[in-house]
Amino acid sequence: MNAIDIDVAKKCLPALIDDVLRGEDVVLSRDGQPIARITRLLFRPKRAIQYGLLKRDGVVPDDFDAPLPRAVLSTFEGC
Repeated sequence: MNAIDIDVAKKCLPALIDDVLRGEDVVLSRDGQPIARITRLLFRPKRAIQYGLLKRDGVVPDDFDAPLPRAVLSTFEGC
């Protein structure tokens, strides 16, 4: 991994990008001092959304929206 002066990098950026795509890191320098590194980014492919995976896994009872018994209500209301 050799440092490449920025002025040289400006002229040969496409070749440097090819090096990065091959897995090499490229270090940019100014006045002999390394200042930046170009490296390859690794992205994970997005998984396709699969709708309906949980279909029919849950059951909603017929009395779902019925009032709660008094004993249960009192625990929420503090009475």
